[in-house]
Amino acid sequence: MSGAGQTIELEDAGMRAALEVLARAWTDPSPVMDDVGSYLETATAQRFEHGTGPDGEAWKPSLRASLGGKTLVDSGRLRDSIARTATNDSVTLSTAVLYAAIHQFGGVIKPKRQGVLAHGLRFQLASGAWVMRRQVTMPARPFLGVGEDDKTEIRAIFADWFGDMARGDLMT
Repeated sequence: MSGAGQTIELEDAGMRAALEVLARAWTDPSPVMDDVGSYLETATAQRFEHGTGPDGEAWKPSLRASLGGKTLVDSGRLRDSIARTATNDSVTLSTAVLYAAIHQFGGVIKPKRQGVLAHGLRFQLASGAWVMRRQVTMPARPFLGVGEDDKTEIRAIFADWFGDMARGDLMT
């Protein structure tokens, strides 16, 4: 085999120790993934506060918002239900609230029972008035997801975390 090669030996004990710490960290990245998950939980809570999706676009205001409330915030149950799960190679944000999907993706809500179709859906508005509709079309108001600003912050979290590890600033 022809070509060129070079051997570099690392004599610096501090650098060797830092590389060993980084190698161990790479085998268990769950702490940095949990930091990413924590950031995403906070970013999601801020979306409820500002009424925007992961892409930064404002949600279509709800009737509640036109009456002085906030879009997607009545009791705060949906906002407060967001939970994270971090593993070595992923972060998942989820909610067990049944109505989360209709708000995230939008869609049409129709009565479940056939006999109810004659009367439609009956619900109370924030103003206290009761209304009936055969169906309700909900616009998508995405609250889960990763936008460009989130990607920038996630990159910074990884850079900071691995920089701290290389300097020996984190517990091993």
